[in-house]
Amino acid sequence: MNNFNTALNLNDSRPLINRKENYHLSRKLLTVHAIDRDQVHFPDSNEFSIKCPQAYTNVHSIRLTEISFPESIYNFSNKLNNNNFYVIKSDSTMFEIKIPDGFYTTTELQNTLRNLFKVEDPSFEVIFLKPESKFIIGHSDSSFVIGYFDIETECKNNNHIYSYKAPLREKSLSKLPLHLGCLYNLGFNEQVIESTPYNQDDEPARRFNYWQETRLNIDISHACISEDMCRFLNRQPIYLELDKFNVYDEVNPYPKGSNNMYNNFSNSRTNSAFVKISPRLNSSTTQDQSKLYDNNSILFFDPPLQRVQTLKFRFRYHDGRLVDFNNQDINFTLEINELHNEIVNKMNIRGPIGF
Repeated sequence: MNNFNTALNLNDSRPLINRKENYHLSRKLLTVHAIDRDQVHFPDSNEFSIKCPQAYTNVHSIRLTEISFPESIYNFSNKLNNNNFYVIKSDSTMFEIKIPDGFYTTTELQNTLRNLFKVEDPSFEVIFLKPESKFIIGHSDSSFVIGYFDIETECKNNNHIYSYKAPLREKSLSKLPLHLGCLYNLGFNEQVIESTPYNQDDEPARRFNYWQETRLNIDISHACISEDMCRFLNRQPIYLELDKFNVYDEVNPYPKGSNNMYNNFSNSRTNSAFVKISPRLNSSTTQDQSKLYDNNSILFFDPPLQRVQTLKFRFRYHDGRLVDFNNQDINFTLEINELHNEIVNKMNIRGPIGF
């Protein structure tokens, strides 16, 4: 019986033998802290780049295994551009309401706004409708306007004649002025809101007493009532971007209509984030986030990446604003899987006597 392999080229003195491609998957864990960054180039912990301790070669996949955030993350701050608005009274005087940077619950924000208003005018009152999650800003004897104004804003007599060129916004956030302001987070949907007459016996005034143990008489004659529920940023998911290795596709928020049949824009973007992290609602503690994201979100590379050593991270909200960690530390772990060529060697091992 012929024992020769007919698949071999016997006319060659050195025939090529087909080699099986055997690889084994090597798992490496990389722990990352925001304090590891170069703080000269990256002063804030919401965006930074690191150089890995070693170069990872033939990278097959990358996955986020766990992440820990600070105990509290600011939801109103100057960096978020959502902590101030302006008030114009019926006597044409204007003043600014500026919330100090920090993390606020609805009760804390109500008390803060009330104190800020009463410093300017004791006749103002701020009420939070807890069952409806809405805010009421009222005055005891005159009308007023709240909103975003520039220096050309005018208010004449009681008619509130105002004209403004643009809201007071930083240049980087000027494209979406309505959805990035303090009033929007309070539940208002307009840049300028004019107060309306407020009667204790009419709706929605009676709603304030539905859930109270005793009826409260609030001295308000004019009020601005938020149309929607408050929208605090600590109730929004956080997106982690990993530069060049993002896998999420997103639909852009706050689209503007277009009637152009042929050149209509695409209201979406691809490969915009690596992982989406959902927060705990109504809680200031966000330390343990390991179960609040899909850790099956794994990025595969085909063909494998030859070399990975520099990684850049960015934490943001869906609207593009960077998360305000107030320079606190964030730490997480990345699982980096490498493919290593495995050559099967048949070895005869002879041990010593008695081994």
